[in-house]
Amino acid sequence: MEQQPTVSTNKYNKNCREYGYVIELSQYNQSGKIVIDKFNSRLKVIDFSGDNIAIIINRAKEMAVENQLGKIIFFVRGIYKERLLAHNFVLEGSIPNFFAGEHCYCLSLFLDGKRAFSNTLPEEEKIIKDIYSSAGKPAEKPLPEGLKLKAADLADAEKLVDLYSNIFSSYPSPLLNADYVRALINKRAIFMAVFDNGQIVSAASAEIDGKNKNAEITHCATLPDYRGMGLLTTAILALESELVNKNIKVFYSLARATSYGMNAVLHKLKYSYKGRLINNCHIAGGFEDMNIWYKKL
Repeated sequence: MEQQPTVSTNKYNKNCREYGYVIELSQYNQSGKIVIDKFNSRLKVIDFSGDNIAIIINRAKEMAVENQLGKIIFFVRGIYKERLLAHNFVLEGSIPNFFAGEHCYCLSLFLDGKRAFSNTLPEEEKIIKDIYSSAGKPAEKPLPEGLKLKAADLADAEKLVDLYSNIFSSYPSPLLNADYVRALINKRAIFMAVFDNGQIVSAASAEIDGKNKNAEITHCATLPDYRGMGLLTTAILALESELVNKNIKVFYSLARATSYGMNAVLHKLKYSYKGRLINNCHIAGGFEDMNIWYKKL
């Protein structure tokens, strides 16, 4: 009988338990974590290191079936890529330099056959083609008069929730919960926000992985009346400056594949397209594909 890893479990947030929980791997020369992501019907294995990945693959399959999850995703170093492919995983993308300079490969196994099919692929491919064929560099625009940019603090959590609630009917993480936003700010995230008369009208955040020296640019949103002003470009550039000061020089982002605007912003900021995660998360009422973008300073 195969030995199973010893785990310790931590809830994402006491008020957001429906989203899932994290399992830390800590036995048999293995490390990393398994994320049981109930809201997005997926299981993620992140930063695995060990001698026998087959044990974790089998355990991941068992746990995914137990929790009725439709997709398993491994974010792993290159030494594990071929082993996952041999277990019928498919390579969906990569993030160069993700593990403190070592490449990360994103491999998925679809337990729900319907989950592996996306009917928006032609539109998504056209968006990438159009973005790469567009000419010119985007200059950072000065903020319009009356708008102010600053790092959001704990007191701004409710305002951030107001912004995201006005844009998303559902979100892959508990971002519409102010306690969760405060927990992110306290732990590992920087939110850069644009204010108009005290209201947050645009924001982006960076979730920092200090161990691996990378950061995810995420939670990007702008109210409809404020789009086209370059507010997200300004916010992301400010985040990058903060991150460089923290010795983080590898950035990545997952953008909704059908959003021309967000993908164009990342391309203009010199991020490179590195693949697509099919039906990766539940956002704005349904599962959506997410494009992987990467940048190294």
